[in-house]
Amino acid sequence: YQSIGRDGSYMDEYKISQSGWFKVHYDVDGVNAANDDYIDQVLIIADSVRYFLKNIMMYQDPPIANNDDPYYHVFIKSNYNYPNYGVTVTGNYLNGELMPSRSSYIEIDNNYEDYYVHNGLDPVVTMRETFAHEYFHAVQLSYRTFSIPEKYFFELSSMWFEDLVVPDGNDWTLDIWTDALFKNPNYPLEWNQSFTVDSPDWGYSLGLFGHYLSRVVDGKGAEDESLSTIMREIWEMYGSNYSFDAFDAIRTVCYNDYNKSMHLIWLDFMTKNLFNSMLESEFHYFEDQSLISPLIIDLEYLNQDISKEIVLNNRSANFFGYKVLNKCSIELEHFNSDFISNTVILNNSNNSMFETENIMDLSINSEDNIFFVYSTENTNSSTINLSLSLNFLPIIPSNVFAFQVSHDQIELTWSASDAESQDNNSYNVYRNGDKINNEE
Repeated sequence: YQSIGRDGSYMDEYKISQSGWFKVHYDVDGVNAANDDYIDQVLIIADSVRYFLKNIMMYQDPPIANNDDPYYHVFIKSNYNYPNYGVTVTGNYLNGELMPSRSSYIEIDNNYEDYYVHNGLDPVVTMRETFAHEYFHAVQLSYRTFSIPEKYFFELSSMWFEDLVVPDGNDWTLDIWTDALFKNPNYPLEWNQSFTVDSPDWGYSLGLFGHYLSRVVDGKGAEDESLSTIMREIWEMYGSNYSFDAFDAIRTVCYNDYNKSMHLIWLDFMTKNLFNSMLESEFHYFEDQSLISPLIIDLEYLNQDISKEIVLNNRSANFFGYKVLNKCSIELEHFNSDFISNTVILNNSNNSMFETENIMDLSINSEDNIFFVYSTENTNSSTINLSLSLNFLPIIPSNVFAFQVSHDQIELTWSASDAESQDNNSYNVYRNGDKINNEE
């Protein structure tokens, strides 16, 4: 996250990175003390992160914060306890000099040893992730200063970037970071004050969307996200058009440069997060989805016909789902067509995802979970109505016996299946292919 009003005073010692860009300040005694090996690791990751951003991904450098001491400054302090990792400071004084607009400096922890019990990572790995995250904030600020509602985009971008730099760290996959999205799947991408989570927390949970943009929307990054340019293009659009908010920049770049509409992107992204936590899936857009909890959707039991009214808008996805108790066929019908939708069926053996049609017949097995995900192309809110008509398929009855009563009469008995309680279940009895009765 980013903050203002911090004390940018210098410390006991400093080291300059090999590239000459970074100046790392630290103490050798007291609560902020850090050992030389740790400082050397900070210098190595600092130069690596800058090289990756500037020379491979072609981002611009952040401005220098103190012209009398022309380095990018990093402070090593003991101010941090889990889940706070570090801070990018802007709009402040650095060594007594007011920092120029859009300039910044970084603070990170002096060891991260206490974080292991929470994320299971070597402290140096946690430091590397934190530095990548915070320095990308510094780069972001060189394009545009942040506002509270827009912080979600800054955090989305940094969560995505830290995973590119330290792909085996995966601190960002912990529930503490992803819960905001997965517990609120009907929220739109763009944060607003009606959310039950704040803008930074919403952004932390959206690191996966950065991977989706870089791998799916921008196909150049399908195998290697460092080849993707879409995130840089969004930041360039966001930084050069102050009439645009972050969502406008994302939507414009996706449509103008990649010919993909935002409502389709968001619908597909959110639908495919139903396949999170599965070891492998043809519907994964990123391999680390196997490490992450799936979306949390409240399931109703599907045991009767359903009529439903759904209010849609083109910025969010509307989810609902059912747990199937007994094998059945479903006749699904919409009474207007102003929607786009996906259907997902999850079970223990064969998962599927397909486009929802206006009228559709489905065969569902017992214990299946079925999800419907809706959005619309309409720029105004719209309402659709649909019906689900169920036809339950009885399980084979048990204890079937035939008794010869006389030379021309046979008595049949059986124990009905569990599905007998459904109103539309019955058993037909046939002799030589001809139905002779219909028993409830």
